[in-house]
Amino acid sequence: MTEQRLMQLIAAYGASWRRWPEGEREAARRLLDNRPDLAARLQAERDLDDLMDAAPRLQPSMALHDQVLASAIQAGRGRWRQPRPLAWIAGAGWAAAACAGALSGLALTGHMTADARAEAVYAQAAFGAIDDAEVLG
Repeated sequence: MTEQRLMQLIAAYGASWRRWPEGEREAARRLLDNRPDLAARLQAERDLDDLMDAAPRLQPSMALHDQVLASAIQAGRGRWRQPRPLAWIAGAGWAAAACAGALSGLALTGHMTADARAEAVYAQAAFGAIDDAEVLG
């Protein structure tokens, strides 16, 4: 258990041991026994937890609940309209451009492979005897 991991546990689960993962409680206790400064930080977090637990739990009124739902439904209605015909044409254009790019890449790859093989043959010819089986596979 490191100081950083202890701070992560406190930030994620609060200062109460019962909320922490069982596998890390004992290691955290040993670290806190050896480090009084960390125990003081844990106590400060415990005080904050107590304040938060003492705060009143506010419940929204049913009128506010209904108003929020109605507002969300109204906002959603204006957003989901039927797409315009030009939107489909633009999408088809993007799809055609993607297909053209993929086909060009495949075509160029074949030419580049042939060019690389030709360069290998020329390089071996410059050094002396050519062994076609070794060069061309």
